[in-house]
Amino acid sequence: MKLKRPLRRLGFHALKNLATVAATGGPDRVRAWGERLGRADFQLRPRLKHRLIEALTELDRRRDDLQLNQPIPLILKTAYQTNDRALLEVLALYASRAPIDALLPPIHVRNIDQLDQARAAKRGVILVGMHMGNGVALAAHLNQHVAPTHVVYRESNKIPRGFFHQGLTRLMASAIGTDGVDGGLRASLKVLKRDEMLFILADQGRKGATPDHRFLEKPFLLPTGPAQLAVKTGAPMVAMFLTNVGRGWQFDALPPIWPEGSGKIEHLNQRLIELMEGHILQHPQWWSWHQRRWSKEAFDHPEIGAH
Repeated sequence: MKLKRPLRRLGFHALKNLATVAATGGPDRVRAWGERLGRADFQLRPRLKHRLIEALTELDRRRDDLQLNQPIPLILKTAYQTNDRALLEVLALYASRAPIDALLPPIHVRNIDQLDQARAAKRGVILVGMHMGNGVALAAHLNQHVAPTHVVYRESNKIPRGFFHQGLTRLMASAIGTDGVDGGLRASLKVLKRDEMLFILADQGRKGATPDHRFLEKPFLLPTGPAQLAVKTGAPMVAMFLTNVGRGWQFDALPPIWPEGSGKIEHLNQRLIELMEGHILQHPQWWSWHQRRWSKEAFDHPEIGAH
């Protein structure tokens, strides 16, 4: 463990430098280099690749709604390519000194009327994304073209402190860290009170916490932060999911989830889990299957958990 953290930090610095050089050629070069990185990443990690092929084969056996329209190795290769590209794009946006508009990949948001409907209540909007595509570019686009957008982030041990904050404040109305005394609650409440938008990337809970749900047939803990904010303020949650990948990124705004008719926090949280799970099963080629917390977990017993 003591060796892993320095190696991850070294890897981060290498990726950051690669992204900075790629950024000199604009978003098209960053995209091309990111996709090549993903293909190489897939080929150079044979043990993880084999484990993921076995995991998707088992998931396909358990879930009739997993849409495998291509061979599993090709789905995984596309997932690596898509998400490593997104990672390099984000690092380029954070680290490069080039103007934002010169680096931001094309973003298209479908069903923007769902956001208009959510904003009509004037309680602010809680946007929820996931590890599928470039959510940072999406949030930056919304901040430029829809309404002030603030991103909630969590520090990572493999990245120098302050890197996320510095990068995000360059792109958004503000960046709200969760490592403070109140976990960013006060700043988040102020955003919603001003009728602005709060972007939260749905992620698994902190290491060591006890999973209380099943997600894609594995133990899973989704922090209840978005649901708590919705119940406390009455602000609707709007899921923003990737629906097309090309030269740019296309996201769909799903219908608002209103806290009034949704019951308690756990019910709202379960609704988010169901939406994310359903979207991944429908578009398995775009999700980051190789993220450590899902790939390393063992499959749960079918009778345990939320499903």
